[in-house]
Amino acid sequence: MEKSQQTKDKILDCTIEMLKAGDVDTISMSKIASNANIGKSTIYEYFPSKEELIKQALKRVVDIALEDFLSVKMGKTLYESYYAHMKKGLEIAEDAIKLVGYPATNNISFMNKEDINEMVSGALLPVFERLVEIYNQGVEEKTITQKRDFSSKLYILAAFFKGMLLEKYKHNIPDDEFMDDLYENLLVLVNN
Repeated sequence: MEKSQQTKDKILDCTIEMLKAGDVDTISMSKIASNANIGKSTIYEYFPSKEELIKQALKRVVDIALEDFLSVKMGKTLYESYYAHMKKGLEIAEDAIKLVGYPATNNISFMNKEDINEMVSGALLPVFERLVEIYNQGVEEKTITQKRDFSSKLYILAAFFKGMLLEKYKHNIPDDEFMDDLYENLLVLVNN
């Protein structure tokens, strides 16, 4: 890896750590430079503004999260595959909460909903493809009794997961209880 890419990565990684540690409004280019042990002007060689730096740092988080999610191996059964992927998904959600706050809020004031949707949209297709793979595993083992085409109904599954996730954090439901409840309800949803 060339030195300029290493410097850019160092700046992004430092920014991510600072975002996880506190409020975005307290982060400055000077603090990032100090924590990265580089000159402030060096940051501006790579990023024209604090807002652009933070957007790129968050994009990096999404890319890393997608890579982590897709690195989870399929289990021998639907439940094993589901559980392993949900566990990783919850870890990713916890990191996202540290970065942008409770799922129903946006603590990054300069980013609007469209910015965030654009950032996440590239990750949705590979995640959906993995979920279809897990779903098909359930069809093969006959845990899921009816094979359906969810390709045009992704919004239903997305709304279901988002709603359940919001409830988990709203009511502080323990991970294992949440994953078991979600699994049972998901089976009801896809089998009816």
